[in-house]
Amino acid sequence: MVQELTSLLDQAWSVFHAHERASYLVQPSVPILFFGHSERYFRSRPRVVTVGLNPSLKEFPAEAPWSRFPKAAFKDGPLDRTAYLSALNEYFVTKPYTPWFSSYEPLLNGMGACYGYDTQLECVALHTDICSVLATDPTWNDLEEEEKAELEPEGAALWKSLITALKPDVVIASVAARHLDKIGELATWRVIYSIRDGRAQPFEVRVHDLDLNGHRALLVFGRAAQKPFGLVSTEDKRAIGEQITREFVQSTAGARPESSSPPS
Repeated sequence: MVQELTSLLDQAWSVFHAHERASYLVQPSVPILFFGHSERYFRSRPRVVTVGLNPSLKEFPAEAPWSRFPKAAFKDGPLDRTAYLSALNEYFVTKPYTPWFSSYEPLLNGMGACYGYDTQLECVALHTDICSVLATDPTWNDLEEEEKAELEPEGAALWKSLITALKPDVVIASVAARHLDKIGELATWRVIYSIRDGRAQPFEVRVHDLDLNGHRALLVFGRAAQKPFGLVSTEDKRAIGEQITREFVQSTAGARPESSSPPS
């Protein structure tokens, strides 16, 4: 696993250097291959990965750019892979961008997992970004379409390689549904949780079985707002996490509930 991650770390830096003169790249910054402690993740069962679009510009605040990744401040010198990996591993115990990640955390807690804030939980999740490992200014949705087109192909390819190396048991994505195309052809979905409470359109959590080069994983999808699962309460997030665990157990046991249409 270490050798695979080392290769991917180098690929992330290659992407960074290919775009380091782009006006949208946050400066100073480094590519963020993943957020969270990879060693604790590999020891976790189940292994859980969450998915967003790309790192926030707030990961490198103007007043203190290296406050969240202090060991990555070697940027102007040669790449120190050990320091860089440590910077990624220690993110959630250093100074994480809690206002965003706290939206995923209750769902993870419902699974008995966390990002690493809670040292009492042994199951530690990693966060990844499917469009790019680069922090951009403006944020992803406000980038020009040609700028997105520069970043997405290599970003999605790197994400797929990363997911193959991480071999997660559960992948949780709360992004616009169109980004699911980057994962592959996903036709057979199952609804595992639905919230109506007077909404014009129910909030549905759907799952799909993934084959990651022979490793089976459960893909979970729920619509995002400004934040992951931003359309539901903390209580519902915990309940969704509990239901994901039940679904994962059933899936590994070979149960196959009825399918439904793809998310929109």
